[in-house]
Amino acid sequence: MKPPPYQNIYWSKGIGKNSINIAVVNFREPCRLQRSHAAYKNRLWVSKDCQKLVLMNLKKEDAGTYTADIVLQNTTAKESFNLQVRRKLPDSELRLTCISKGAGNGTWQLICSQETWKGEVNFRWISDFYATDETLGSSVMELTSQDLELIVTCEGESKDSIASRTVTLKEVCAGQTKNPSRLPLWALLCLSKVGNLLLLGCLGLLLVVKSRKAAGGRRMLVRFLPASQRRPQPPARHPSSMSNPTDGCD
Repeated sequence: MKPPPYQNIYWSKGIGKNSINIAVVNFREPCRLQRSHAAYKNRLWVSKDCQKLVLMNLKKEDAGTYTADIVLQNTTAKESFNLQVRRKLPDSELRLTCISKGAGNGTWQLICSQETWKGEVNFRWISDFYATDETLGSSVMELTSQDLELIVTCEGESKDSIASRTVTLKEVCAGQTKNPSRLPLWALLCLSKVGNLLLLGCLGLLLVVKSRKAAGGRRMLVRFLPASQRRPQPPARHPSSMSNPTDGCD
């Protein structure tokens, strides 16, 4: 019977200057995992030839140096491996919020951030007309646009990956803007435009009134005064009613 290439493999992980035994692999046909550390329970798998140890459901704290002490027939061998654990920042981690900065005048404050990611993330906003510099923790962009179909993109960059979310102003602002009148945003924007036109019309009317007052201010003042406060005006003298000084003279 051919002897096994090795008897046992003792796997350990270095923690500072110390190490902990995480698993013992016993050579059999097939190979089997004899025991494992409680922190790695149900997360270790060994190949049939005992040459592979697979660590599943990785955690950040799993990163480190792992050593395999291989017990041979007459000697031992040692192999070390460095495990790096990197987590990809998913797009779903990005949190987009919108605050209306005016009473329906199309000024918005957009905030891009995250809540659960453990680690440093740089954020920035990108659009066709606006952009922000990268900021750590969250990014704020304030813009004025009455086009609710304007497309904006939030990017979050961690140490190992980049996540992004692209939305329209309608998607990110419609459900989060306070609207006491319960009117849709497009209706508020239309009302804002109508209000601006009415304001311009009132200003134009005031200018016309002032110009008329400058031309005939006294007559307009008399016209708007009550009858009791008006001064009696002298009767108009018509040329035909004036007496001829020569009449009655012989």
